[in-house]
Amino acid sequence: MNRQNAIGLPASLGPYRVVGQLGRGGMGTVYLAEDPAGTRVAVKVINAELAGDPVFAERFRDEVTAAKRVRRFCTAPVLDADLDGDPLYVVTEFVPGPTLAEAERLTGSNLEALAVGVATALTAIHGAGVVHRDLKPANVLLSPLGPRVIDFGIARALDTLFERTATGRIVGTPDYMAPEALRGEPVTPAFDVFSWGCVVAFAATGRPPFGGRTLTEVLYRVAHEAPVLDGLDPVLREAVEVALDKDPARRPTAQQLLDHLVGRGNVDGERIAGTLRLTLLDSVPSAPAVPVPSAPAVPAPAVPEAGRPGGRRTRSAPGTRSVPGGRRRAPARRGPLRWAVIGGVTAVLAAAGAYLWLGGDGPPERAEPVFTDGFSNPAAQWPQSYDGTYSKGRDYYQLTTEHGNAEHFADAPINVIPPAATLLSVRMRMPAGAADGQAGLYCHGRVAGGADDGYEFRVRRDGRASIAKRVKGDVRELTLTERIPGYRAEKLATLHAVCLREPRRVLLTLWVNGERVVDATDDESPLKAGTVGLMARQVPGNRGSTVAHFDDFRLDRF
Repeated sequence: MNRQNAIGLPASLGPYRVVGQLGRGGMGTVYLAEDPAGTRVAVKVINAELAGDPVFAERFRDEVTAAKRVRRFCTAPVLDADLDGDPLYVVTEFVPGPTLAEAERLTGSNLEALAVGVATALTAIHGAGVVHRDLKPANVLLSPLGPRVIDFGIARALDTLFERTATGRIVGTPDYMAPEALRGEPVTPAFDVFSWGCVVAFAATGRPPFGGRTLTEVLYRVAHEAPVLDGLDPVLREAVEVALDKDPARRPTAQQLLDHLVGRGNVDGERIAGTLRLTLLDSVPSAPAVPVPSAPAVPAPAVPEAGRPGGRRTRSAPGTRSVPGGRRRAPARRGPLRWAVIGGVTAVLAAAGAYLWLGGDGPPERAEPVFTDGFSNPAAQWPQSYDGTYSKGRDYYQLTTEHGNAEHFADAPINVIPPAATLLSVRMRMPAGAADGQAGLYCHGRVAGGADDGYEFRVRRDGRASIAKRVKGDVRELTLTERIPGYRAEKLATLHAVCLREPRRVLLTLWVNGERVVDATDDESPLKAGTVGLMARQVPGNRGSTVAHFDDFRLDRF
């Protein structure tokens, strides 16, 4: 057994360092942990009394193996598992955010995003030959990236155990179970479609559609009575009623359900997943983890060393300059559909909190992670190209410019519009290129095709930094270039960039190795919120290539 820390949590589970406890259920305990690269994951440890049963353990192995085949859109994908050790555990992507069971009632586009997102998750789960069997509000997480379905397929492992130990034992949650399961009929994907109807009704009304005071009353209503859907949005009511048909043969498939909700045939679930947004970051508190004293629940970004002098406020550039030459942006990964509303906090509230740090020299110390990537996960969908200009190295990401193809912009694969108060960070080095070759970060990029817009935070190989605004591909300098103390292009440097959106302006600041180097205010047609990511550029006419390596990319809200 793994050793425990001072407050009784395991210090580690295999290669995963435990940070805190997220929850406990009938099958096991879920811990917040970090993998060797520092990426946060959720580790579910199966209770010893279940893991000790050889038949359960064998079924559990089969189910986890099947769950690994589920595509990751609108789910928390299975990343790893220990299927033979003690304890048994399964590792999934960590999704920040509360469960649907902990949230207030959803309305409008948030409710529609929930309905579409969960249906999309079911298309992925069923496409891998898996039936969830326990879809309920507690298994739907409300993340900044939209809803995420968790714990798919694992409940089936309980069937064999209960078949041998009890008669009539219910596996699942009665309020969200399909009536055919109560009749002893085989469980099929139609079971999950029925549960989807129950979950959407709960999200809209705050109560399950077959709720009752006793278990017997609930089971009777599931089997014999019509659902109570008072207060459900008429737009969704028709779909929910069809999903809750007592006859599983008359229910739509998850794909048919998704097609109906979106209003198109044969909808690509992955594209739909890239358009979902939830505006819940400030309205619903996240369920806190029980922290390990030596490891804070949310690590703060790096701050300057004590005594380090602060950066300078830079002068505004005396004019504008357009950068000519070829532009190349990575192919868009988003579908054309825009379902639900753009996520994030309101600009007024974000700005009020942001002023707590604007007078200081270092980047915001209190920040909440939205997305992190150490570039060690081969499944992360950063742009890649056949010619190597966008490429994945070993534990880093690389952009390479070349003559005639002098600009590259790689959108982070986050599928969410960042909050009003955004903190970006990355470690970067530039091993090759001319002295005026540039690389860095950007925010407020164009969301779906069209001209290239955005704010650029640029570091040159010769150790100078600046901030620029890109509109329809033309670049306007917002600051003069400022020298970065002690910068060497071949060594990894840590960049922090703030994009703070206010009602009539955007505030921008860049730190390099904790030193505040440049900042700017854009109050002339400030850009709307948009994509964030990595950039590289070389001056047209240079025959060489500018090469930039990136590691430990992070998006936080503060």
